[in-house]
Amino acid sequence: MEAEFRTGQIDPALALDVKRAQASTMLERLISTLATNAAISASALFVTTIDRGLTLSAGLWFTAVIASLALRVVMASILKRWETVEHAPQQALDVLTVGALLSGLAWAALPLTVPDFNALDGDSGLYLIMCGMATGAVLMGVGHNPVSLAFAIPPNISVMVSLAVTGSASGWLLTIDVVALTMVLIRSSRTSEATFVGNVLGKLKATALADSLSSANSNILRANYRLEVLANCDPLTGLANRTAFNTALDTGISAARLEEEQLALLILDLDRFKTVNDTLGHSAGDALLVEVSDRLRSAVDG
Repeated sequence: MEAEFRTGQIDPALALDVKRAQASTMLERLISTLATNAAISASALFVTTIDRGLTLSAGLWFTAVIASLALRVVMASILKRWETVEHAPQQALDVLTVGALLSGLAWAALPLTVPDFNALDGDSGLYLIMCGMATGAVLMGVGHNPVSLAFAIPPNISVMVSLAVTGSASGWLLTIDVVALTMVLIRSSRTSEATFVGNVLGKLKATALADSLSSANSNILRANYRLEVLANCDPLTGLANRTAFNTALDTGISAARLEEEQLALLILDLDRFKTVNDTLGHSAGDALLVEVSDRLRSAVDG
C-alpha cells in the first residue's frame, strides 16, 4: 500500500487523507520537539562555555537556534489558524519541512561558532549532542521523513566536514562512522514513514470498507422492503393483494381455532365495474379502484 502511495497509484482522495494524517501528526508533536530542542541547545551552549566562557559567537549561535524555534512556533500557529492541514496538507508539510531545515542549519553552524574548535579532543562532546539531536529528530518524525531529515542531515554534514578537515586518520575514521550513521538514519526514517503510511492506509481502507458494507446493507434492506411490498401489495391501489389476503386469512383461521373464537370475513363488490371499464375506459376504472381503496383505507384507519 505504501508503494502505491509513493508512486501515485492510489485513489487521490485516500492519498489526501494520508497527507492530512501526516501533517496532523507532525504538528501535534512539534511543540514537545521544539521544547526539547531548546533545552538541548542550552546544554550545548553551556558545554561551549565551560572552558572558554560565554563568547559572542556562541551567544549568536544560541540566539539563532532559539529564533528558528520561535519561527517554527509561529508557523505552526498560522497553520492551525488557517486550518491548512485540512485544506492543503502538502503545503503544511512543506512549511514544517522548511522550519525543520532552518533549525538544522542553525545547529550545523555550531562548530563554526566555537573559537579554536578542537574536533578530536575537548569539543568532541558537541558531536555527541549534534548527532544525538539528529537521531532524536528521526525517531520523533516518523510521520513524514522529509521533515525529520531536513533537520537531521545538516548537523551530521557539519560533523563530517569538521572531522574530515582535521586531516588525521582518526578524523577520517570518525567521518566514515558519521556517514554510516547518517545512512542508517535515512533508511530508518524512510522505513518509519512507510510503516506510518501503511497503518494510516489500512485504517482508512478499513473505515471505507465498513462504510461501504453499511451502505450496501442499507440498500439491500430497502430493496427487500420494495420486493416485499411488490409481493404483497397491489401496484395500483397499494392494498394487500391476493397473496397477502390468503396469508392473512390462513393466519386468522389458525388463530381463531387456537383461541376457539369466530372469524368474520367481509366481502365487498363493485356493481357494474365492468360497465365503467367498457364505456369510460380502463383509466376510469383504475381511478375508480384507487378512489374506493382510499375510502376503504380511511374507513379502516378511522
